[in-house]
Amino acid sequence: MMRAMLLNLDKHLWAVSCSTAVYLRNRLPHSFLNGMTPYEALYHVKPEISHLRTFGTSCYIHIPSENRPAGSKLHSRAELATFVEYTSTSHIYRIQESNKHIRSVPANEYYFPKNSSPTAPNSLQLSHTPTNPETESRFAEIEMDDPVRITDSNEPKNFENSVPPPPKDAQQYLPIESSTTSKPATQRASIRTHHKPRPFWETIDLPDPPHTTILACALLTTEKYEPHTHNQAISCSDAPKWFQAMQEELDLLKDQNVWTIVPEPKNRNIVGCRWVYKIKRDATGNITRYIAPLVAQGFSQQPGTDFDEICSPIVRYDSLRLLIALSLYLNWSPDQLDIKGAFLYGYLKDEIYMKLPDGYQQNGQCARHNRLIYGLKQSPKAWYELLTTYLRPLGYTVSSFDPRVLINLQDQIFIAIYMDDTTLFGPSGSARSAIKIAFKSEFQLTELGTLNWLLGVTGALLTI
Repeated sequence: MMRAMLLNLDKHLWAVSCSTAVYLRNRLPHSFLNGMTPYEALYHVKPEISHLRTFGTSCYIHIPSENRPAGSKLHSRAELATFVEYTSTSHIYRIQESNKHIRSVPANEYYFPKNSSPTAPNSLQLSHTPTNPETESRFAEIEMDDPVRITDSNEPKNFENSVPPPPKDAQQYLPIESSTTSKPATQRASIRTHHKPRPFWETIDLPDPPHTTILACALLTTEKYEPHTHNQAISCSDAPKWFQAMQEELDLLKDQNVWTIVPEPKNRNIVGCRWVYKIKRDATGNITRYIAPLVAQGFSQQPGTDFDEICSPIVRYDSLRLLIALSLYLNWSPDQLDIKGAFLYGYLKDEIYMKLPDGYQQNGQCARHNRLIYGLKQSPKAWYELLTTYLRPLGYTVSSFDPRVLINLQDQIFIAIYMDDTTLFGPSGSARSAIKIAFKSEFQLTELGTLNWLLGVTGALLTI
């Protein structure tokens, strides 16, 4: 398969072609599994294949405004690139740019043109005679012995010879009345049996589905019950639970002194915000809690006024693979830590005004931020700077291969940062217990146990 995939492409793409080939083989039926795909045998759910693309196909990727040179107002806003690899998220592809750099591109930044059809004949040319053998044989029998007579358009035309003579017996040309009147043809009734559509989880043909299948179905149906707007949340059957979730979020923001309500200033940008309604479930698919984090609409911020430098503290895939390989080799058991409201701990250096959230608005009033919240463009960078500043006196330094990995060489502890989540890699003992205690003393920390998911890589790798 790889040889065919690299037939007209650069052979240096052998690594991504191998990854793509494995990705596709895991979604193809296998005779050893009685026609089942390896993906379905592992996860007990049929794989999604609507996002599959031809390896090496051309596409267009968006050029961000910050990457465009000065004076490029009339230049193209997209560049031609090549699709080379899938990711764990179906709508995110790995695409090779024109400079041979490969990066992950989300759905709103790429476009795959439709497959080019064969070149159509010139629309100005006359339509050709269809090639039908019977028609050609009839044309072949026509004798062209008699020359074609071309008449002048001004020559008077004699229409007397062109009119047929009247019939001698007119009675034989009268219509014969039928004794039976013709009935209109009745429309044939359909004999197809119509069935009511079944829920998609009933179409999964598995004997005695395990709990993982039920959990997957429950997680897939979660979005159906999560409101998208404030009006939907307060008008649905779970409105009391969503009211409680919003009040808990406001109480948290008040305890952290996130903002101060002030009159709306003139000639200043006021950033919008929205509620994000989510349902948390446990390992069996049961609902554990309703959450409604308030997120700022960072796209309404103005660069230079509302923010300056930004970054996303997300550990690289290569670093994650390295740490997982070390854990397998040295028999480590990584731990996941969730810091509640991590971005609220960051220091705000800019003056930001935000609209009050839906359901709690006041006429002529807005919120002046004292601290950062989720959605603001500078929040991830401020949180990363705060975390590294806090861990540096404890013996942790930023690694040279990935700034999102902090290392304590003396205790052999590695900390991988993924936004507001952190993962500890290293031997079990007092050193790992000490860093957990240090986290709890400074932040609101929730221990999620042994690593089971991070950046789309499942913790099942750690048990192989």
